[in-house]
Amino acid sequence: MYFKFVTNHGSQMSRFDLVGRLGPVQIGLQFTSHVINLLRDYVVHKLQLLLYRRKLINFMGTSIKSHTENMMAGSALRRLMAEYKQLTLNPPEGIIAGPVNEENFFEWEALITGPEGTCFEGGIFPAKLQFPPDYPLSPPKMQFICEMFHPNIYADGRVCISILHAPGDDPMGYETSAERWSPVQSVEKILLSVVSMLAEPNDESGANVDAAKMWREDRQQFNRIAERLVRKTLDLSPP
Repeated sequence: MYFKFVTNHGSQMSRFDLVGRLGPVQIGLQFTSHVINLLRDYVVHKLQLLLYRRKLINFMGTSIKSHTENMMAGSALRRLMAEYKQLTLNPPEGIIAGPVNEENFFEWEALITGPEGTCFEGGIFPAKLQFPPDYPLSPPKMQFICEMFHPNIYADGRVCISILHAPGDDPMGYETSAERWSPVQSVEKILLSVVSMLAEPNDESGANVDAAKMWREDRQQFNRIAERLVRKTLDLSPP
C-alpha cells in the first residue's frame, strides 16, 4: 500500500520521504497507536451493543411476565367473583364466606358452624382464605383465626387437608392426585371438606401430633377441650 502526504508547502511527499524525515520507529508507533484506538472503539461499540441487547431482552422478559401475571390475576378475579355469587345465591348450610372487602377478592373470611353430633357442635369458627394470583390453577391457603385443637389443624390455625395440597401426585405417596387440589374444585368444596374434617378427623395427619394422639387414646379429654373451644367462640365462660 502506498501513501502520499501533502506538506505545508503544498508539495506531495511519499511514504518513503515521510519515513526518512520522521524515522521508521516513530511512524510505526503512530500507526500502532491508531490501530489500538480503532480496536478500542470497536470493542466499546460491541460492548454497548451487547449491553443494549441484554437490557432489551430483560425488558421484554419482564413485560411478558408482567402481562402474563396480569392475565392470570384477571382470570382468577373473574373466577372468584363467580364463586362468590354462587355462594351468595346458594350458601351451604352452616357456612358463610366472602371477600374481606370488594377491593380485594383474593382474601376471604369465613364462618364455619361446628357440625351437629360432633364435639364441635354449636361453635362458630372464623377462618381466612388467601388466594394466589393463578387461582384456580393453585389452591388457596386456609387458616382458622381462633384457637383450635384438631389433628388436621396446625397450632397456628393452618388447615392441612388433601384438597388444599398442590395438584399432582403426592411425593410421599400418601395421597392420590384425585384427593388433592385441581382447578375443578371450588371454595364451596373446600369449606364443606373442612366441615367433614371437623366431624371426622384424620388422626394419621401430622399437623397436630398431640391432638391426633389424644383423639386416638383419650377421646373424652379431646371432647372436653373441644367443648371449651366451642364456648370460647361464643364468648361463653368455661363450664
